Amino acid sequence: MSQPSLWNDPTKTGPHTPPMNPLPPTNGTGTHHQKKIVSTASGRLTRHTSMEPRSDSIYDQLIDGLKVFFDKRGITRAVIGMSGNVNSALVLKIAIDALGAQNITALIMPETGVTKPEYIDHAKVLCSYLEVEMYIQTINPFITDFMLLPWKLNSEALANAKARIRSMLLYSYANTDQALVLGTSNKSDLLLGYGMQYSGPTCDIQVIGALLKTEVVALADTIGLPPEITGEDDDALELGAPYADVDKVLRNIELGANGCIEKGLPPFLVHKVFRIYEARKHKTKIGPILKI
Repeated sequence: MSQPSLWNDPTKTGPHTPPMNPLPPTNGTGTHHQKKIVSTASGRLTRHTSMEPRSDSIYDQLIDGLKVFFDKRGITRAVIGMSGNVNSALVLKIAIDALGAQNITALIMPETGVTKPEYIDHAKVLCSYLEVEMYIQTINPFITDFMLLPWKLNSEALANAKARIRSMLLYSYANTDQALVLGTSNKSDLLLGYGMQYSGPTCDIQVIGALLKTEVVALADTIGLPPEITGEDDDALELGAPYADVDKVLRNIELGANGCIEKGLPPFLVHKVFRIYEARKHKTKIGPILKI
């Protein structure tokens, strides 16, 4: 017997007619605000568990740690950038269990024409199902302003600009709502320099930064996040290998390339991972300070 999708669960949703466009009409500024939306999507998202908190030691540690972090700062609200992938989905669920859904706001910040519609759909449906306030803000208007600069942006500059636009939006909301920004990068992302892809390393706390990608997927599956979200994302394509293999290298990164190879890991993959790691590790550090 097939299991219900999130938006076909009559206890959680209303109308079941899919919208013609995954991004509803805006108010003319590119912004669309929905609170506890009842919506459908063009894809299908399977609810294979109740997504209730589990007695998983790692999960419990993350919840407790996030509670302590917020309590020490006397802040109750958080904002998260939702990309529709497993990282942001897991962080959202941890934040809800730590702080309460009423204290979380999600920003969905797609680039129209570039962001995959299914990612937008997954983010919207998950936020709706978990009853989290959300805003949808396309980043295209801000990209247009960057394209009008007196110098021509190369591909790297443009990609980093998009990430920083999203960070700017997150902090704009956080400062307005007296909230803290939750980072969504896992340890694999940070080691490989993928942290800038969505909300990036610019955050108040990296909630899952101690977990490798495979550990994130396993934990997300354990707590019952939909399989469409926990599946492999595009980051692995650049490496030409599944994260199950990549994480074996990252887990032994302190051994160096030769040490990983001596441990029996594939030389080609080891060298590829280390090339990316060495080229991008500056992204995880602040700029050097001149000594006086």
